[in-house]
Amino acid sequence: MAEGRLDVSKASLAQIAKLVHELARAGGAVGFRDHAREEMKKDDLTEVDVLTVLKGCAVVERQGERKFRAEGSTESGERVTVILVLFRDRTGLLVWTVWKIVKGAKR
Repeated sequence: MAEGRLDVSKASLAQIAKLVHELARAGGAVGFRDHAREEMKKDDLTEVDVLTVLKGCAVVERQGERKFRAEGSTESGERVTVILVLFRDRTGLLVWTVWKIVKGAKR
């Protein structure tokens, strides 16, 4: 992966999104915290839904050195937010939490 040498601390959100897309396509490079799984269950989301979101997401906010907020859509068109943490070596990512975006609702 060419992005493997990417300096995450200096990368643009578009560069981070490209890396996230590549990692999501790799499948096994994505892990889920128990909290993320609980939130997915509450919102009736599956791992496949979240991977679909990550494969085409926009990274919209940096929340720390390796923590980001991404937004995208499931196959059925539901809008979803994913908070993710990139591994230090950029070979994978951890889904920290996830929720459906509901118009008019505050999170």
